Amino acid sequence: MKTVFLEHKNIDKKIWDNTIDKAYNGIIYAYSWYLDIVSPQWNAVITEDYNTLMPLPAKKKYGIDYIIQPMFMQQGGVFSTQIINENNLREFINVIPEKYKYIVLNFNVFINDKNALFKHNGITMHLDLVKAYENIYEGYNSNTKRNIKESEKHELKFHKNIDADTLIKLFRKSKAKDLKQIKDFHFDILQKLINESKSRNMGNIYGVSDKNDKILAAAFLTYSNNKHINIFNASSKEGYDKKAMFFLFDRYFSANSGKVITFDFEGSSIPGIARFYKGFGAKTVNFPILRSNKLPLFIRIFKK
Repeated sequence: MKTVFLEHKNIDKKIWDNTIDKAYNGIIYAYSWYLDIVSPQWNAVITEDYNTLMPLPAKKKYGIDYIIQPMFMQQGGVFSTQIINENNLREFINVIPEKYKYIVLNFNVFINDKNALFKHNGITMHLDLVKAYENIYEGYNSNTKRNIKESEKHELKFHKNIDADTLIKLFRKSKAKDLKQIKDFHFDILQKLINESKSRNMGNIYGVSDKNDKILAAAFLTYSNNKHINIFNASSKEGYDKKAMFFLFDRYFSANSGKVITFDFEGSSIPGIARFYKGFGAKTVNFPILRSNKLPLFIRIFKK
């Protein structure tokens, strides 16, 4: 089957999403509606039967076309209803048009990161929820168990359907100064992702409040293809002190235990956050990153 490049306007999104539904490595980031929000002008490389797909989150700046992994889309690459081998990957990568002089494209955890095509990788963290809650809890480390017990002393409550403004306000007050790469327009994108995923029953915001219903922590979680993903979360200073985020994830895992679900924390390179996720028994999983820089030298030095 011939592999071709398609511009955004020529992509049949209904057929595209049907393939992501069926793909063995399908994930929420790859649905057309999700791509439309995080990368409005995305293009694609596909087989003509739409059984294998690769979204290209394309952008243009100063007349230069490039591909860059968008915020809120940790993984991408090739998705297929059939197992992908190195020849498939090479074919898809070779079809990416030469006009893209700069590429940073994350593939997904189902693609072998030891493949010679890739010289870089990223990390995420997974926790399988198929076990009974008691067994999941046993996998927590001692510090996490201690913090959950501490949280339970504060009469905290677990909530579903927290509004996006509450989550964003928590973040702005607690983390915005430290994570300057998140700009105001990113919150507009996040709001759209939340609204659309809720309307499709593919995501929601879960929260923890004190006994007076004041929200102390919240997390935007998505679900599709037997994967639940921690897209974005935040906690207030009071929530941090009362271990509200420990309480939130523990209650979520309890509610979803015994189901065929892989929970993806979207692992962090920030040591403190990575330790927090690992404390729940999460395992580190690598995904490959395709990098290519064919920019002129005078521009290239600014892209290193």
